[in-house]
Amino acid sequence: MSPDTHRGKPQSTSAEKRSRATVRNTLQFRMNLLFVLLMLGVAVTNVVVFQTIGKSLIQTENYRFIEQKGRTIVALLSQRISYAEAMAKSMATVAEELPRDESLFKKMIPKLLYDKASRITVAGGGIWPAPYAFDERKERRSFFWGHDGRNRIAYFDDYNHPDSPGYHAEEWYVPARYLKRNQTYWSKSYVDPYSHEPMVTCTAPYYRGDVFSGVSTVDLKLDDLKTFLDEEAGALQGYIFAVDRNNKFLSFPDTGIVKAHADDATPSGFNAFLHAGELADKDPRFLGVATALEKINTDILNMQTGETGREKKLAGMIARDSYQITTGEARLITATLDVAKEDFFAKQYAHIPMGTDLILNEPASAFIFPVPRTYWKIVIVSPDRQVNRVADSISQQIFILLSIGILVCVCIAYLYIRSIFVQPLAQMTRQLIKATEGKGKGLIHLAGNKKNELGNLAYWFNLRTEELKESNARLEREIKSRKASEKALKESEQRLYIHLKNTPVGAISWDLKFRVTEWNPSAEKIFGFTKEEALGKHSTELILPEDVKPSVDRIFSELVLGKGGQRSVNENLTKDGRRIVCDWYNTTLRDTEGQVTGVASLVNDITDRRRTQELIIQSEKMMSVGGLAAGMAHELNNPLAGMIQNAQIIHNRLTKKLPANVDAASQLGVSMDIIERFMENRGILKQLEHIRGAGVRAAKIIDNMLSFAKKSVSDRVETDLAALIEDTVALTENDYNLSKKYDFKHIEIIRKFDANVPAVFCERTKIQQVIFNILKNASEAISGDGTKGQFPRIVLRLYVRGPMACIEIEDNGPGIDAGTRKRIFEPFYTTKSPDKGTGLGLSVSYFIVVDNHGGEMAVESVPGQGAKFIIKLPFQT
Repeated sequence: MSPDTHRGKPQSTSAEKRSRATVRNTLQFRMNLLFVLLMLGVAVTNVVVFQTIGKSLIQTENYRFIEQKGRTIVALLSQRISYAEAMAKSMATVAEELPRDESLFKKMIPKLLYDKASRITVAGGGIWPAPYAFDERKERRSFFWGHDGRNRIAYFDDYNHPDSPGYHAEEWYVPARYLKRNQTYWSKSYVDPYSHEPMVTCTAPYYRGDVFSGVSTVDLKLDDLKTFLDEEAGALQGYIFAVDRNNKFLSFPDTGIVKAHADDATPSGFNAFLHAGELADKDPRFLGVATALEKINTDILNMQTGETGREKKLAGMIARDSYQITTGEARLITATLDVAKEDFFAKQYAHIPMGTDLILNEPASAFIFPVPRTYWKIVIVSPDRQVNRVADSISQQIFILLSIGILVCVCIAYLYIRSIFVQPLAQMTRQLIKATEGKGKGLIHLAGNKKNELGNLAYWFNLRTEELKESNARLEREIKSRKASEKALKESEQRLYIHLKNTPVGAISWDLKFRVTEWNPSAEKIFGFTKEEALGKHSTELILPEDVKPSVDRIFSELVLGKGGQRSVNENLTKDGRRIVCDWYNTTLRDTEGQVTGVASLVNDITDRRRTQELIIQSEKMMSVGGLAAGMAHELNNPLAGMIQNAQIIHNRLTKKLPANVDAASQLGVSMDIIERFMENRGILKQLEHIRGAGVRAAKIIDNMLSFAKKSVSDRVETDLAALIEDTVALTENDYNLSKKYDFKHIEIIRKFDANVPAVFCERTKIQQVIFNILKNASEAISGDGTKGQFPRIVLRLYVRGPMACIEIEDNGPGIDAGTRKRIFEPFYTTKSPDKGTGLGLSVSYFIVVDNHGGEMAVESVPGQGAKFIIKLPFQT
């Protein structure tokens, strides 16, 4: 409730004043609240710290446990792999030592292959000699044992059958040709074409002497590998699977997901396992694991050992010799034959957060462990909830213990602070209440006897009370004085604002970076920009053309430095792009210390005044030139008349059979016929005719110039527009201007005049001036390259439309854009440079046609297709 609510009411009693200290506003309540919030804050902080740091440590320990578990699984699996490799090497050694006797091979190999003391379960295997290596008459002679349909050990001769695919191009055979003694090669997972069971093969080469003679193989069922991994995964609450060198699945918890079905599938329902990438294509949740597996293979391929050329050649031979090995797989096989890369592979442990797992259907993490020599990868997938559950349990226990400890500490601290702070402060408050019951008369003094912070507070409070009394008096006087000054300043600012708003002169203020800080309504009218558009903008962004910028920058700099710049006249730009001439009065703005803070400018648009002055000067020049031209025309007419008359007399005396001519010829002994034939044969008569024609033409030109230059009268006469157009064309043909680069004589004139166009009642010289202006503009427009390679041409049309005679003047020049067409008849508007035009020709022509004669004048144009001016004059006005 505001203090105004109590105006006019009796003052509150001391009891009411004490009641203002509500329970929520007391220090005791707030201190209790502070301690409670402090306790909660510490507890929450502990939980947050544990969730962010402690939980991370627990997760790290759990990941370390999984890593140890994975390495244990790899070690156990490596033992089984070692048994298989040892068996394959033993069989290879036997194949090298035994004579090439089929009965001996069939007797010895099964005993080694199915040794009851073996720690692994063998699915099959045998000896696979190289072509013609066992028997020079037989390309194929293998010794293979496996399990038949009743799971009994049996000898199979299918690979040796002539109609079978053979075995020399098999994926498990071809790479072994490039192994050394005691090396082994593990094939990718496959479904055996005869037993129809998924398996993997360990291959070892054997040599007789130094010549490769074949391989021995040991086949392992993948079902045994899956059983082993499923048992190991029991304690992890997740699952484990394996992939081969090519990231093709060897095992998976749900085998149906990773089976590749095809039209030619085996009776068991499938013919191969999927690659990890293929499973990721089916289910994007597996993409992270597939990418990590592929990266391991890519790193192996990219590892340089100095034998890159040999590896590329070897990969090409392997891919060529086996129909089951692609070029990419051959490159990877070649890379795995390098012992250095095997050491590199053994270190490729990886941990991948998976998001939601496709088997567990919850957030999980994957851990990849390499299996040495086989280039298999064991992948352990563990759910994240296992780690979170342990971390949450520990966090809850710590929170309870910390909360109890903090609560005890807070209670002790509260009781101690209350005794040394809250109770003494409450006593001082009671003293202040008693001191104020006298309706505020006199000074308030606190009683503070303790030699502590509260005692110092009471002392300095009493001392400050005395000083405040004197300060209040001084402050009241200063407030009165400042209010009077503020009132005078406000009235002054109001008068200045009204003056700037109503003055017809533009008022603009600039800062030291030449940006607008003030912009009055007259500036808006002059330049077209509103105050909102102008404020904060640099002069070059608003009203300053680029060509004027250097001179204006110099004026601004001189003004700021106090070296001049108070008065300037220069061109500026308006919002619609027009260039105007402005008269500027500038002065600097300074702060109370005399430092320049900006510039204030007053501006007038003097464009019309400047153009009017230029027009007066130009008109006086034209009047002088007109008078001079009239005088010259009169002076030229006399010799022209004599030349024409004498040319006619000469012609008559050479061709007419006048008595005087006949007598003169007779005296010379010739006849007039002979003289006339001589003149014709030599072309003299034609030359005389040319002289007379040129003189008549010159006289006509001078007559047209006199008619055009003399002061027109307002009398209107009936005028033949066709003849008027012809006279104007003749006059224009002599308007050659080298500086403007046009010559009307080089322009093709096409006339399309309708017959029987009635005479128009008009002021002849003014209409001639209109036609002359348009013809002159057209000739300038199509001069040079204005026609883009076309021959310059102007088409003149004359026809009748209703009560009006119509004149069309069309050129094939560059045309006129839409923006220019809208303003083409405005006074002083021109697209030419100042030394070539004033922008008055077409505006005067428009005034003559529309205002003086009640006619119409328009322009039609498409840029690049020429322009056409249409003049319509009524027959009667």
